[in-house]
Amino acid sequence: MGPAGELRYPSYPEQNGTWRFPGIGAFQCYDKYMLSSLKSAAEGIGKPEWGATGPTDAGNYNSWPEDTNFFKKEGGGWNSSYGQFFLSWYSQMLLNHGERILLSAKSIFEKRRVKLSAKIAGIHWHYGTRSHAPA
Repeated sequence: MGPAGELRYPSYPEQNGTWRFPGIGAFQCYDKYMLSSLKSAAEGIGKPEWGATGPTDAGNYNSWPEDTNFFKKEGGGWNSSYGQFFLSWYSQMLLNHGERILLSAKSIFEKRRVKLSAKIAGIHWHYGTRSHAPA
């Protein structure tokens, strides 16, 4: 489904030293497919200017939520109309991916009576913040 078999984005690459605990990680939405989907979603709600890129003020892999304009508790971009649009789209893209994977697996294994399960990510170190930064 995703890294470590969990339904989550690979937002904090540990192996190459890019990320260190407890950094917030980074949005994974900058390839041509995700950007095309974001553009389409933004155009679909009449806000084409929201579809060019993900948040530009969300910090980097090792930032803390309060060190960024997007994730800070008070006045953070996550709580703006754009932020709510982006985060809803980003979450839905992950859910859509999980559904595609599970439906595909079901079509392959259902006749073989194989039980399927999925892991829900247990990433928690910034969950206590109002913005739930991406790590």
